[in-house]
Amino acid sequence: MPLSQQRLKELVTYDAATGGLYWRISPNGRAKVGARIGSPDPKRGYRNCWVDGEQHREHRLVFLYLHGRFPVGVTDHEHGVEAGNTVENLRDVTPLENGRNMRRSVRNKSGVVGVYRSSKTQRWCADIRVNDRTVYLGSFDTVAEAAAARQRAVAAYGFHPNHGMRPPLAP
Repeated sequence: MPLSQQRLKELVTYDAATGGLYWRISPNGRAKVGARIGSPDPKRGYRNCWVDGEQHREHRLVFLYLHGRFPVGVTDHEHGVEAGNTVENLRDVTPLENGRNMRRSVRNKSGVVGVYRSSKTQRWCADIRVNDRTVYLGSFDTVAEAAAARQRAVAAYGFHPNHGMRPPLAP
């Protein structure tokens, strides 16, 4: 039987300030009451949790705890994983919407997603990826002009307002 909100609330408590789940009881005799459930995944920044013999990501369990159901799509951390599993940071979105809330790559030199320096012209260029196609937004004298063009495109194509504004994860 799939995990229910009622069963989850029997097992854990939710701390709204941290977004963490903590054991209310020790379901297997090894877990300590009051300890945070799960363990961190160092590559992704999420917490992996075992509840009633099934593995879950902590953010999906928090969504179930708060909303009474698992997310239909993917659970997006609107302000980044490190912002935690607070109610205002989690939203149920499609994979496409989740991709529109990406962080800047560690290889990015301009500081803005979709803005890069052309090696041929030495000008700042901007583009945006929409429906698996790259839309070229133009070349500009300054990174600020290219960033402004990119931000206008973010709004025009319905991307998340903070798209690409979060710093990259360390490699």
